[in-house]
Amino acid sequence: MIDPECRGGYTYHQVKELVGDREDDFWDWMRGQTMMVCGGSDDGGDKKCEVAHGAPIVYPWDMKRYLDGRSIID
Repeated sequence: MIDPECRGGYTYHQVKELVGDREDDFWDWMRGQTMMVCGGSDDGGDKKCEVAHGAPIVYPWDMKRYLDGRSIID
């Protein structure tokens, strides 16, 4: 599995890369799950993150569960 681009997890385009043609299935699986919104910088300063600032980020453990064929955790 590839390393997350964002400190918090996987960006939208990484999700597409990881799940391929199962993208619709992945987002159905994620429905109701918590995701983070990238809101900072990698250095903790005021500079906005150039990778995913303001975008949804999928937590690595959720991506791993999906790729392993496991159920969601509520």
